[in-house]
Amino acid sequence: MGSKTTLKLAGILFAGMVVGCQTDKSSMTDFFPQEEEQRVQNVRDAQAASGARADATLQPHHFDGDKLNSLGQDKLDRMLADDDTAQPMVVYLNLAEKDEQTSARRESIMRYLQDRGASADQIKLEMGPNPHAHSLSANHLGRMNRTENSSGTSTEGTAAPAGEPSATTGK
Repeated sequence: MGSKTTLKLAGILFAGMVVGCQTDKSSMTDFFPQEEEQRVQNVRDAQAASGARADATLQPHHFDGDKLNSLGQDKLDRMLADDDTAQPMVVYLNLAEKDEQTSARRESIMRYLQDRGASADQIKLEMGPNPHAHSLSANHLGRMNRTENSSGTSTEGTAAPAGEPSATTGK
């Protein structure tokens, strides 16, 4: 290319950058109104609170030593935010009962919840996992859509005939 062509091309590119890089005068609220965003956040927070209360189990990773860590605090805050459940609030501690830190961890939980306004009679701590938060994985796997098998070929037409037990659920 000649120097005139190169100069013209450079001028066009420079003009395009100057014109194209100017900021748009619209704001995010033109496309995503604040009240709409708030409604989505409210639904998200309500579902997170409901899920935390349904699980209701603190694990060893919710603690730093014998103190409740920020993850455990967040879980308890979400449990407290769920207003559709009965009293007392039951917190399951999936911890080793014989561990020397367990009693200090229990005290840490009680202190944290009481600092948030819950009274001692509104809180119930139980050892072990939540017995109501378990289900057999086979039941869920049996309802999953089957799109592939282990060889990577289609499984179309390979369902068990009516009346025969399924390979995943045995039913």
